Amino acid sequence: MALADTMVSIEGVSPTVFTYAHLLKAYSLRADVEEAGKAFTEMREAGIRPNIVCAPSYICIMIQYHYQ
Repeated sequence: MALADTMVSIEGVSPTVFTYAHLLKAYSLRADVEEAGKAFTEMREAGIRPNIVCAPSYICIMIQYHYQ
């Protein structure tokens, strides 16, 4: 999650729901369950609610993981 970490380290810049939506979509396409889980947890801990893109991406990757 280098992008989100970099954003947090820059004063006045923080990831948004759109940042996490793109990260989750990318992790879903790569079938990277571990990073998707970290991103989703980090998003929720930051108080950011999943949007219509985040939730399906996360669900898809969990389904992929279950059927591997």
